[in-house]
Amino acid sequence: MKEIPIRTVGDNYLLIDLAGVDINRAKEIAAKPGKFEIRIQVKGNETEHVLYGTEITPDCLKKKKEISGAFLLL
Repeated sequence: MKEIPIRTVGDNYLLIDLAGVDINRAKEIAAKPGKFEIRIQVKGNETEHVLYGTEITPDCLKKKKEISGAFLLL
């Protein structure tokens, strides 16, 4: 799937433009759970993995990890 434009609408919604996709396929796409991942840009277009959504637990919110001089709550 190519990059899809996504915009926020207010504080509670995302608007996802699925141009050229029929309504049934759009429903299939929307019904699949998303994947959450945090990456940081390290050099040019290179990125480095920081965290996947499956790694987020209540305990990790109490820890801090230093990344490139900035602190990320984990």
